[in-house]
Amino acid sequence: MKQKIKGFLLLIVVLSSQLFFAQQRVISGTVSDVSGPVPGINVIVKGTKNGVQTDFDGKYSIKAKTGDVLLFSYVGMQDVTITVGTSSVVNAKMKEIGKELDEVVVVAYGTQKKQEITGAVAKVDSKMLENSQSSNAVQSLTGKVAGVQISANSGQPGEAPQVRFRGIGSISSSNAPLYVIDGVPYNGDINSIATQDIESISFLKDASSNALYGSRGANGVIIVTTKKGKKGQLKVTYETKIGVNSRAVPEYDIITDPGDYYKAVYNRIKMV
Repeated sequence: MKQKIKGFLLLIVVLSSQLFFAQQRVISGTVSDVSGPVPGINVIVKGTKNGVQTDFDGKYSIKAKTGDVLLFSYVGMQDVTITVGTSSVVNAKMKEIGKELDEVVVVAYGTQKKQEITGAVAKVDSKMLENSQSSNAVQSLTGKVAGVQISANSGQPGEAPQVRFRGIGSISSSNAPLYVIDGVPYNGDINSIATQDIESISFLKDASSNALYGSRGANGVIIVTTKKGKKGQLKVTYETKIGVNSRAVPEYDIITDPGDYYKAVYNRIKMV
């Protein structure tokens, strides 16, 4: 009789535990990283469509049962998986994914790796600009960028150069490209930006790269990135230029005395 009672009690315990493990309950917790709680983390029950996101304080709550696997994911962070146990509180710690950056190129919508760019982009760094003697950064790149024609409109000092991407695109409208300085469209004079203050210049020559700017980028886009402060010791750069002009041929003999001038005029009239 005692053995039957023990077996019956054991059966009840097994059934109760199975019901406990199979029953869904609310699992809550906090997702954080080294800086503190992280909002917007995706939390889903692996293998299902049941998912939520963490709130501004990094907290979440989701229905799951014991044995389910919670997947925590976010762009730029390593995925974390935690198996739900008997506790209703599950906290997660996220870590950033550290990757070395290859050479990047500034494009209309941010930056891309050089080998991933499908459009036509030409980039000129500050070293090439420093070796130029022109006061205008764009004028100094004449003949150095394929597919871009840079020429002076006239000989007037300080006048901005004429820039054409792959020829003339319109007969009646403007053919000037769009200048973008540090991500902001620039309608001023490009001569206002000193060559020494420019970190790099990117020429976007195809439709896919300048699509973000719409009709303004129809004639091409020139993206100028200026130099910014860097961590380290103070560095002062001083540059000076001196020019000397002289005549290639000697000065002609001229009349400096008024009396001699009138005599020369009178003699000329007499001869006529």
